[in-house]
Amino acid sequence: MTLRIDQSLYFANTSFLKDHIYSRIIDDTDIKNVVLMCCAVNEIDLSALEPLELINVRLKELGIDLSLSEVKGPVMDRQADKVPDLAQPGSA
Repeated sequence: MTLRIDQSLYFANTSFLKDHIYSRIIDDTDIKNVVLMCCAVNEIDLSALEPLELINVRLKELGIDLSLSEVKGPVMDRQADKVPDLAQPGSA
């Protein structure tokens, strides 16, 4: 499953994102990969990092991989210091 993110991420919209992902994987048990296309994301707020990490942990428990794609260099650079896992390709 691929989801395109069209705005910067912060606490409120990561909650919506979490709910959307979970409802989609409940409806389609064949999903093995979730890709968040982040081409329009200019910032990932610190308050969005914890929910993203929790989404990642929960998906791993279900055998589903979470990946970020098309993350802008400056956005990834700012997050790498805070959450090293997000900086590793394929380990969002």
